[in-house]
Amino acid sequence: MRTSSHRNAGFTMVEMLTVIAIISILAGVLLPVLSTARNRANVAKAQAAVSSLTTAFTAYYTEYGRWPVTDGTPNVTYIVDTNMVILLQGTDVPTGTPAVTPTGTLGTLGGNPRRIVFMNFNAKDLNSAGAFVDPWQGIYRCRFDTQYANQIQDPFVASIKLITAGALLWSDGPDKKPANGVADDINGDKSAANADNIISW
Repeated sequence: MRTSSHRNAGFTMVEMLTVIAIISILAGVLLPVLSTARNRANVAKAQAAVSSLTTAFTAYYTEYGRWPVTDGTPNVTYIVDTNMVILLQGTDVPTGTPAVTPTGTLGTLGGNPRRIVFMNFNAKDLNSAGAFVDPWQGIYRCRFDTQYANQIQDPFVASIKLITAGALLWSDGPDKKPANGVADDINGDKSAANADNIISW
């Protein structure tokens, strides 16, 4: 009798294997759902950041009557690097300070002599160099209407396609592949590597 009650109080090997199998099946079903939810949350966060950057740069333009770069070369793609971040946070970055682009140093930043805070950044959203990064650790990119014609060349297309805007902001998205207007998109639309980019226009 003692043996029988001991057997009833515990799990048999078959029961334990059944429970493990059920847990494994549930985990297999839930993991893709959690991954999808996490990706959607990251996309929403990047969209909010792009919107905030657009608002901040537009406010800068409204305040100073110019964009935060002094180089008038049109269609230069800048990154929101440490100098851009501290400029938007209210530091007066001296005019002439290099503004970094994906390929090196082109153009110069404008200043913020009134030390106006146009945007606040969370430290966790900055990389080790102080640049503003998206949820996939890619750096946000921007173009400004330095010709003041309210038109900017679409960075995603090889042919000339002008967008009516003062500033364009974007994230390269989960694949972290930057737009170059040629290799990423030869069809003139947001296909291929650009399909996951988060854009302001």
